[in-house]
Amino acid sequence: MADERGFYVIRDLKYSTEPTEEQVEQVRQRLGGVPAEARPCDLCKNLLDLYLPTTATGGGGPVVVFVHGGGWRRGDKMAWKHFLSLYDTNFLVYSILWLYDMYGSIGSWFARNGVACVVISYPLARLSFPLSVVEMFTSFVFSLAFWLLLATTLASVSLLLSGLYVAVNSLVKPLMSDDLLALAEDAQLRLDESVVGVLRDAILSALASMSPLDLCCVFIAMTQAVTWLCIVYRRRDYRISPSTLALQVGAFGCLAQRLHAHDTDLHTAVVATSVFLLVIVQVTIYTRRYVLVQPAQYPENINAVADSIRWTKAFGRKTGLYRPDRLFLMGHSAGGHLVALVALQGTGHAERLAVTDDIKGVLCLSAVYELTPLSDTLLSRCLYLLPTFGRDPRVWRKASPILQLARRSHQNIPPFLVVTASWDFSLGPQADNFLEEYRRYNDRDHNETCRHHPMHEPSRHHLEVQLPRSPTHVLSAVHKEHRATARRVGRVAS
Repeated sequence: MADERGFYVIRDLKYSTEPTEEQVEQVRQRLGGVPAEARPCDLCKNLLDLYLPTTATGGGGPVVVFVHGGGWRRGDKMAWKHFLSLYDTNFLVYSILWLYDMYGSIGSWFARNGVACVVISYPLARLSFPLSVVEMFTSFVFSLAFWLLLATTLASVSLLLSGLYVAVNSLVKPLMSDDLLALAEDAQLRLDESVVGVLRDAILSALASMSPLDLCCVFIAMTQAVTWLCIVYRRRDYRISPSTLALQVGAFGCLAQRLHAHDTDLHTAVVATSVFLLVIVQVTIYTRRYVLVQPAQYPENINAVADSIRWTKAFGRKTGLYRPDRLFLMGHSAGGHLVALVALQGTGHAERLAVTDDIKGVLCLSAVYELTPLSDTLLSRCLYLLPTFGRDPRVWRKASPILQLARRSHQNIPPFLVVTASWDFSLGPQADNFLEEYRRYNDRDHNETCRHHPMHEPSRHHLEVQLPRSPTHVLSAVHKEHRATARRVGRVAS
């Protein structure tokens, strides 16, 4: 029974151990048409989603391992999930990434085109105090912007519908008979006297009597109340226990009782409620994140990528759903850095990768190839370099793919396809330097084994470079390039 989307997806498979019989059975059931079961949330980031084409039972195709970006600190195999979890709460970014299905669309694109794809998550680094508070405040401001945009959109639609109602009513009312006109007026009178009408008039009257500061407080209180409801709905992702929820509800009840007992005026009640909800929600997010989530630094992230490759190869040998000896690595931004590094540091991960010759190609989308330039600016140094790789420049050099080329023997450097966007921060020059070093240390025909695919469209930016929904998306070029590259590499090797 084929999936109606044209592919199969099996989610949340743990790759930190060898493939288990339970995982194999889960995949076989999914291929047999059994719906996937919802799996409980796990703080472990060593999980992957397996995307299989409907022809997967043939087992003759290659497999792509995709690693997400996010500056080594953010992201997930389904990027939008990261931004509504204990790792971060940012409704604006969440909604945009959900709309584009960022990173999940990579796996589905490959599966629809007959190629098995593994999209992984990996352990993330974390900012230290006080930058962590700044990051949380930024997410809070972005969330407020999202709710303001949503409220503005709903208000505009409401005004439009009201205008249409008045226009239609003015046209239709003269054509109505006296009986119909009486019925319409009676229905309007009943609506005004109902609970809905009374509540509507009370809300409009209260809003009209509020100052701009009170209106801002009401807006913040409402957004935090909705955020709290989202946390309750996704409490597994936030690891919120029933006792914690009961304590929060009890605290709000005590606040309401105190405000009522002291006959508090409207201004004080609004301010107190908004401050209470703001503190409860933001403290809950911050404490959950920094108590439960353990930060990961290099080499934990690169070891996780190597483990996912080892799992992918072992699972392919065990099930025959794809050919593990036809393995391609692909990554975006920080993920591109990790796949390039693991391909070039293969000898250092021999116990995890087993056979690095199985890596037939590496696809780097707007990747980082050298870490030392990140120390040149305070922002990149504090936000990306230090949280993930520490303060030792020797570690930075060891974790730079461009400096690993000289360490690899000429025969073992896999083919690379390097993709850059037209607006790509400082990563374009890094890609050029990487290609120059690649050609220096690779004794094969570099035109056949390493290609650069710059995207010259002005609208192509760092994030859009990997979105398959874009009209001229890069994945089509990747697919064509690697089919041609595979043929050329075969001729060179022979």
